[in-house]
Amino acid sequence: MSQPAQAILVCHKGEVVKKLDPNDLYTHCDPQSLGFETTDELSGLDEVLGQRRAMDALAFGVDIRQEGYNVFVMGPNGAGKRNMVLQFLRQHVEAGPTPDDWCYVNNFDQPHKPKAISLPAGRGKQFHEDVEHLIDDVRAAMSSAFDSTEYRHQRREIQDSVSRKQQESFDQVTARAREQGIAVIRTPMGIALAPIGKGGEPLGPEEVQNLPDDERSRITRESEMLERELQEIIQSGPQFHRQARRKEKDLHRLVADTTVEPLIEELRQRYHDLPPVLEHLEAIKRDLVENAEQILRLHLDEQEEPSPQDGSLVPQAVEPDIVASALMRRY
Repeated sequence: MSQPAQAILVCHKGEVVKKLDPNDLYTHCDPQSLGFETTDELSGLDEVLGQRRAMDALAFGVDIRQEGYNVFVMGPNGAGKRNMVLQFLRQHVEAGPTPDDWCYVNNFDQPHKPKAISLPAGRGKQFHEDVEHLIDDVRAAMSSAFDSTEYRHQRREIQDSVSRKQQESFDQVTARAREQGIAVIRTPMGIALAPIGKGGEPLGPEEVQNLPDDERSRITRESEMLERELQEIIQSGPQFHRQARRKEKDLHRLVADTTVEPLIEELRQRYHDLPPVLEHLEAIKRDLVENAEQILRLHLDEQEEPSPQDGSLVPQAVEPDIVASALMRRY
């Protein structure tokens, strides 16, 4: 059996101020006036209660756009500082414009200082994917170019030109020597000179001794001149090889430039409105052309011993391994 409600006395300094009836302590709330069945239907608060000054200060700090300014939040442990700041920043970002994407790319002049490129929101990821596809395309295209019949023919022509120039020079000296009655003979020990007899065969030592003194003197003078010319031809061999090497490098650069240009041009059209991206694409092309020799060596290494990774070809730094992984590290 419930106890009857008792009156409550409100006292102050021992004196009764007011006598309250139990009904005075209860305020009725009609659930129908709330507009929801359960609190699960309600969204969370979008502001922090009781921290108006802190929120104003945070808003002021976030709106400062100059470099060198920071926001320091201080308060008792467990006061919800971190959640408060994160909630505010989320709301602030959602209310503002979508920020740009930022991509770090290789700085070919100063590799220890990568470059940062700003792109409109969403295009950074696309740029990353385009560079990856570019590497794959460069790998395949340059592999085909260095395996082509035209490239092999041009390289063989450069290499053959060295032997041809030396042989032409040697034949010219040989012809002049024969006009002077002297034979140029190749031996295992090198090149020897000997007078030619009436039958067209080289004379032996005794036959040379039987020649008139003035003829022997003439033959000696002519032989000395011919020996100097032959020595110059032999010494010019490394020079011919250096010239051929320079021509080979020029050929490799030409092959790389011809192969890479259409692939770069496609990306130029796609990013024509972004000068920093265009600048980086040009840097990639220059680097590919300048490193054509390295790419060729990687390609030859792959042919001798295929890469265990993905059968790739080129130098990895934009992502921006033998070839493909090496290119990915670099570009």
